[in-house]
Amino acid sequence: MKEMRVDKHLKLRPDLIKKAKEILKTETESETVEKALSFIVAEAEMRQAIKEMKDIGGVEEVCD
Repeated sequence: MKEMRVDKHLKLRPDLIKKAKEILKTETESETVEKALSFIVAEAEMRQAIKEMKDIGGVEEVCD
């Protein structure tokens, strides 16, 4: 099943898009933005999981 996509008009810095495309090895600007957003969401989910693990013990320190 295909994921839904929506059209957005964003004003972004060309230098950041270019650098992100190189780092992420993506072909299009849309793919670059989507992959970058996916990394941000994944990082937030990992941070939340670590905080929950800390609450039950076994994790000494969590960096914010």
